[in-house]
Amino acid sequence: MSQKKTWAQNFASYIETKCSKYKKTLENKQVVIWGARNCGQGLYTIIKDSCNIVAFCDDFVKDPYKIFDIQVDTSENLYKKYPNATYVIASGHYAADVIIEKAKMLNSNICISRLDEFDILLLVQYNYIQNQCKDNPVAFTYQWIEIYSELKNSGKLDKLTQELLPLFTEEKSLGILKNRLEMLTTGNVDKILENPVDPVQYFTDDCLPITNNEVMFDCGAYNGDSIKDFLKFTEGKYWKILAIEPDPVNFDLILKYVREKHLNNIELKMVVTGDHNGFISFENTGGTTSKILDDEQSSGDKIEMVKLDNFYEYHPTLVKMDIEGAELSTLKGCEKIIKELKPKLAVCVYHKPMDLFEIPLYLHKLVPEYKFRLRQHVVGFTELVLYAYIEN
Repeated sequence: MSQKKTWAQNFASYIETKCSKYKKTLENKQVVIWGARNCGQGLYTIIKDSCNIVAFCDDFVKDPYKIFDIQVDTSENLYKKYPNATYVIASGHYAADVIIEKAKMLNSNICISRLDEFDILLLVQYNYIQNQCKDNPVAFTYQWIEIYSELKNSGKLDKLTQELLPLFTEEKSLGILKNRLEMLTTGNVDKILENPVDPVQYFTDDCLPITNNEVMFDCGAYNGDSIKDFLKFTEGKYWKILAIEPDPVNFDLILKYVREKHLNNIELKMVVTGDHNGFISFENTGGTTSKILDDEQSSGDKIEMVKLDNFYEYHPTLVKMDIEGAELSTLKGCEKIIKELKPKLAVCVYHKPMDLFEIPLYLHKLVPEYKFRLRQHVVGFTELVLYAYIEN
């Protein structure tokens, strides 16, 4: 029996009961799927035979359009049209709280089903395994097994693991790493569920020794959420913040927040970061998934790309990155800063299959003195963050 088949069987058996159970909760109901992108479309393929899906909800929709021949509209319009529907949130964990608050403001009687992001991904993975939907945009975890299987069979995975493990001396980090690798190579989801979840992301004494004198680069500043958390942790004491956010909708939200709070020494840049200076295609979503597009997806807007080394004179002491797969490229464009200034780093390592290996190994090569920690900040596959710092 091939390793890939074993992985699929293990993974499918875990998910099957979850899938059946959730479909029953929506049986014969009128449903609006809140989220018209990856997770929403994936969820549709799973629940479409169990309920009456009347619409997709997307508050960023400008012109009317359809998905699977179903109308996409804003929450304000849909609440009026379908006041008795069940609104199933199929969106990232960041967006869910905002969606629920908005729902209460618009119509406090709306029935909302909040499906955990991890459960959405599990259900979509199950659908991928059952139907082999190669174009399913969020079946990434199952697709990763093809990469990991090839690495395992060639012996490269064992070699990479032997290089990676010695970088983590803390027991908690080692446990998180080993459990994740076992899940990805065997399909045993129980292993990743064993990982402790730290709800506070980036700014805690547990992960990095943050002071009240930091110069922070916030790469992937989203709507200012990380800035707010940073200001709360430091009690508003810092030297400077450079917030980098390429999505114009998100950028405007940060700008509004900075102006309303009369914050000083915060500079905003509407650019993407990478390993060179130039221009590149970019997809604006107005949410957490805006990202750089590759050559085959070049229909996105053109936006300026900059190296973080361009801002060397700011002398950053803390760099945070959550940039949808552009982390390694951005680190390469930050090589001078990292080698010479050795800032503290908080870098997401879950967007691409090899980030978990390539990013810490690259940083160790640049700064052998770096100490590393891994933390899981939500249940499941996402929000795995690598922390690096120089021990005093």
